[in-house]
Amino acid sequence: MKSKLSIVILGFFGLFVIVQSLTLDPDNLKKYYKCWTFAQCYSDGPAADKFEKCITDSMTQDDVDDAYQFIKDNYSHYKSDNFDDAVKEYCNEDDDTRHEMYNKQIDGFVDYEKKTCEDPSTSGRCARVAETLQCVFSLLDQLKQKGKCKLGGKVKNVVQV
Repeated sequence: MKSKLSIVILGFFGLFVIVQSLTLDPDNLKKYYKCWTFAQCYSDGPAADKFEKCITDSMTQDDVDDAYQFIKDNYSHYKSDNFDDAVKEYCNEDDDTRHEMYNKQIDGFVDYEKKTCEDPSTSGRCARVAETLQCVFSLLDQLKQKGKCKLGGKVKNVVQV
């Protein structure tokens, strides 16, 4: 009986590892462009609120600042000084530019998570980043399944000039 339980536990653990590795594959995550952009730029309701909550419930402001700086320096080259303004900058771009920016962000997020998790001194941050990514992509998957990832109409999150 004990060996059967061990096999079941190992099976679940193996499935968990497989799901996690699929989740953190940049090419797998890039399919969520429309959902990400909808939640960040077009939704002023539950999708936008839940997206923000995924970040603020898991990560500290220092975590967000560090992740943003890493992505800005190595991938997206935003002009904005902080994450909130970068979201507005992203939303102000045309669809082709946003798509390119999104792909670079995903590469940056995945590499940031790897970098953070490789360093034993940042294990707490690693856990918070992983929790945030899991929450965000779970939300995006829900939006995708419900057919809510439609782009068009008025962009809600824009820089006021």
